[in-house]
Amino acid sequence: MNKKLFLGLLISAIAIGILLYQFDIREFKTLQDKWNPIYILPMIFSNLWAMGLFATRWYFLLEKRLSFQKSLLVSFLGVGANMVLPARGGDILRIYYCKTQSDQISYPYVVSKLFIEKVIDLTIVLFIGAISFMLLGLGEGKSRPEAMFLSGIVVLGLILGLILVRFANSFLINMGSKLLSLIKKEELFQTKLAPHIKDLGEFLTFKKLAIPLMISVPTWTLGYAITYLLQSHLIGIHLGYTETLFIVFCGAMGVALPSAPSGVGVFHASIISGFLLLGLGTQNGFLYATAVHLMQFFVLSGCALIAYLMWMGGFQGIKKQASLTEDLVEEKKSFGSEKG
Repeated sequence: MNKKLFLGLLISAIAIGILLYQFDIREFKTLQDKWNPIYILPMIFSNLWAMGLFATRWYFLLEKRLSFQKSLLVSFLGVGANMVLPARGGDILRIYYCKTQSDQISYPYVVSKLFIEKVIDLTIVLFIGAISFMLLGLGEGKSRPEAMFLSGIVVLGLILGLILVRFANSFLINMGSKLLSLIKKEELFQTKLAPHIKDLGEFLTFKKLAIPLMISVPTWTLGYAITYLLQSHLIGIHLGYTETLFIVFCGAMGVALPSAPSGVGVFHASIISGFLLLGLGTQNGFLYATAVHLMQFFVLSGCALIAYLMWMGGFQGIKKQASLTEDLVEEKKSFGSEKG
């Protein structure tokens, strides 16, 4: 864990160093004149709208075993915590919260749902990237079909892997058990990995996946994309909708792997790469990435703080109620002994 954290921080530090070395502060001062604060409130509401869709999908992924109110709270808590915790610490917090809020939710169950969420997001993001890449006419010559082909291969591999988990679940568990038995780790597999594979296979049906999939598309195309679009107008860099979709793809790929809090550094680098492909320049890309990162940090981490206080308030209330119940039981026992 410490090695992963160190590697993530190192990658982000290198990316930030390269970006700052290439950035001209005079250009930043010039772009400051384009700032249009009228877009701040719409952008905040768009962020909240996107998080509402995100929470709704989580509610259905957990098969309503957690109330919608708690799904909304934990979504803000997890995503906001990812803005300040390294190595996707917010996702770990989300797993812990869900487990403690319902007796119907186990750690393997919620981890398998988190995995499905990530697979759905990755698949949709790759489709968004491929389609926007094609519509914008980027990468003339050989690079264009190669990029499309690579995205298609990744998506196809994910789909085939999920089909295998769904229809060959027992086979995968048996094979995994046999392979791990060769290195005397069969018990570890049966207790740690097999439950995840089983839960994942049971969930991969059209009936259970249909609603999360239908929610995921507008989450990206009408939630995150509209937020990114408004943020471009906020700083005077007027992106079109298709260009915004491509930048959403670049940003999502930049933070796909766990790194520093909120992917700082690698997120900026991926956004700048997208701006360069669009022919919009490094300076605009750096300013845009910085604006997006700061606005999302304040909005999402602020909401996460509120969610955390609500969680702690409810948690303390439960502890107090449990303590009162124990005191009542003790008083009844004492009264019964005195009466006897």
